[in-house]
Amino acid sequence: EAIKVVEEASIDVAYVIGGGRLNGAFMKRGLVDGLHITINPYVLGSGKNIFEKADFSYQLKLLATKEISLGRVVNDYEVVK
Repeated sequence: EAIKVVEEASIDVAYVIGGGRLNGAFMKRGLVDGLHITINPYVLGSGKNIFEKADFSYQLKLLATKEISLGRVVNDYEVVK
């Protein structure tokens, strides 16, 4: 439903903060131009994926990296289409 709203409203910029299913649905439809990924300095044996299993593959171009606190960094990527 969120994708339908974005497509029908001709929204130029939308920030998607969701789970793997929502993130994957936007990626699969080619609606994502950039990603802002925060990396925390922890190693976990399990966790949630940022994208649900879906049939898509994109190359990412690193635009910027910024350390924000306690070793955490935010990487900004452009989705190469």
